[in-house]
Amino acid sequence: MTGTDTTPRREAAAGDLPEGLTRQRACELLGVSRASAYRDMAGAGAADGADAWSDKDERLAAEIDGIHVESLAFGARKISKML
Repeated sequence: MTGTDTTPRREAAAGDLPEGLTRQRACELLGVSRASAYRDMAGAGAADGADAWSDKDERLAAEIDGIHVESLAFGARKISKML
């Protein structure tokens, strides 16, 4: 499918999905990368003036930052176990 416009397929993968269909499987079926679908999801929130991060995301990022500042030697695996 080289040379074709993937925008409609990316937008479909980034949109609301039927129950039971994962984002990964939707991307596989549509032939688009998950990264592009997530990028479109983040861009859609920013385009309509909404913040791309939810309050829950902000709190989680702050918690991760706090753990990292306390223990700079901790990596992603250790921090994720602490959450």
